[in-house]
Amino acid sequence: AAAALARLDALAAFAHAAAFAPGGRYERPVLDASPGAAVSVKGARHPVVEHADGVHFVATDYALDATRGRLVVVTGPNMGGKSTHIRGLACLAVMAQAGSLLPVAFASLPLFDTVLARVGAGDSLQRGVSTFMAEMLEASTILRLPPPRPLGGLGGRG
Repeated sequence: AAAALARLDALAAFAHAAAFAPGGRYERPVLDASPGAAVSVKGARHPVVEHADGVHFVATDYALDATRGRLVVVTGPNMGGKSTHIRGLACLAVMAQAGSLLPVAFASLPLFDTVLARVGAGDSLQRGVSTFMAEMLEASTILRLPPPRPLGGLGGRG
């Protein structure tokens, strides 16, 4: 009974988010289980950021496939939204695979077995690990141990 109630709670939360989204409609994503499936997202809004008071979120697109490349370098000034852009795709992928509608005009996503992310700074100076070293160690782990169908995001490289 607890599992059923938890599932119902999650679905109700998805429905509430879609019904009361301040940025516009939520759409049903297409999930593609074929090997090498592309990421194609048009007009994506960050499902958390768009709920912040006084924030105008500019919709963005994501395109990753074998012909255009599966690696994208996002550059820009500090506080320019790079990490939000990276986290936004990860959030959309998790929501889609959990059964939610998405804050997008259109989305076609492959099935991911893992979401790997390294965004933001952190350190362990008391153990002699600088912020830069912590970033490099975490990025190295992500790059060395990827599962067969990962979605990875690396941000904040020093």
